[in-house]
Amino acid sequence: MDLEKFNDFLNKSKLPKAAIAKELGISRNSFYKRLSGDIVFSNSELNRLAILLRMTANEILDIFFSDWVDKNAH
Repeated sequence: MDLEKFNDFLNKSKLPKAAIAKELGISRNSFYKRLSGDIVFSNSELNRLAILLRMTANEILDIFFSDWVDKNAH
């Protein structure tokens, strides 16, 4: 996950992080741990985030799977 890109994306969305955490069903503290990379988002959380933030498939790949894409790019 590209934490910097994700944080930039969140800031541009202008949604309060507390509201996003609530929508994910996690505490603000847990959400901030995910934003710092201490905890990994689950697949269901990523799915909810993508819907909530109206992310495109390219944005999802670029942010959440950047390491995988880099390793598998030909």
